[in-house]
Amino acid sequence: MRLERLTPHLGARVTGVDLAGVGRGAREELRALLETHLVLFFADQSLDPPAFRRLGEAMGELEVTPLLPSLGGDLAELHYVEAARDQPRGTFADRWHTDVPFRERPPYGAILKPEVLPSIGGDTIWASMYAAYEALPDSLRRLADELQAVHTSPNPNAPEWCVHPVVRVNPATGRRGLYVSRMYATRIVGLTDAESRQLLELFFNHAAAPDFQVRWRWSPDIVAMWDNRFTQHYAVADYAERRRMLRLTLNGDRPIGIQDYRAPPVRIGDDRLALAPIEARLRQRLAVSQVCLFGGPDATEIHVIIETPAPIGMDRLTAALRGELSGSPRAQVHYAARLARDDQGQVDRAAAMAQAMARLSPPSN
Repeated sequence: MRLERLTPHLGARVTGVDLAGVGRGAREELRALLETHLVLFFADQSLDPPAFRRLGEAMGELEVTPLLPSLGGDLAELHYVEAARDQPRGTFADRWHTDVPFRERPPYGAILKPEVLPSIGGDTIWASMYAAYEALPDSLRRLADELQAVHTSPNPNAPEWCVHPVVRVNPATGRRGLYVSRMYATRIVGLTDAESRQLLELFFNHAAAPDFQVRWRWSPDIVAMWDNRFTQHYAVADYAERRRMLRLTLNGDRPIGIQDYRAPPVRIGDDRLALAPIEARLRQRLAVSQVCLFGGPDATEIHVIIETPAPIGMDRLTAALRGELSGSPRAQVHYAARLARDDQGQVDRAAAMAQAMARLSPPSN
């Protein structure tokens, strides 16, 4: 398997794997790739509907949705996505959205492949809601962290609505993403209509910035897979010919906000992928250039190495650590005006930890 990253924030093209042969044993690996890249584009695929369904079953529990036409029978979980020829603009998938947030348990993700493509046009755009949240000013992030939004189905014949946090937290990593989309988020709980419209419009416009996006031009051999929890997508309606896609939807969990999130204790040997989002949020909260975390072996102590020219106020530092770390670890804080870098300009973590431990250790005779 070979991966080619497409943007700094999301998207990877995957070659060298035949999805027709993927079984349930590959679920963990593929979901780990989704955690990292959010959207995966698998090239050189040829899957008939039964094989496509088997791929979906390998990835998780499939959802049958009444919102889209189904193949029915043994293939009831397969749905067609096709706009009517007279579909008004902005009333199908050509608005920014995450799928089905008006239900208590929105989908974890989706898998899509083309059935009929126009000769030109019909691209799909995805945006990282991790990147959107992390690019907000600190004051807006703090505000968004405390808000909840109402998400409403646009179908007047089957009204559905649900309340979810405006900022959704990944339960595995603690990373946060914006969770409001123009298609479905209708108001902020506790605000007036005018206040709600203005704040939602701010979030909608921010989330749609090109900085957070990847745009994909379809070809018949592509299968796309995406994380519906922390992305939004937009199907560009710039084509005049027929466009029909075949889709599978993976069942998901109830979105949680920061009030419900409980971070796992940080330990030596933890996967850097799990610690990196915590370090990134601490960098933002403390307004420093670099933070490195190293946990103690019994999860009761943690070393925090901060790259900054001057120490940080203890109240501010304590509040930031309490907001990110569970298990009440004792924090050993170390400051450095400049941490060592490797040839690629990345912090040399081993050197940083050795420097911190040397300062804690008594001098040798």
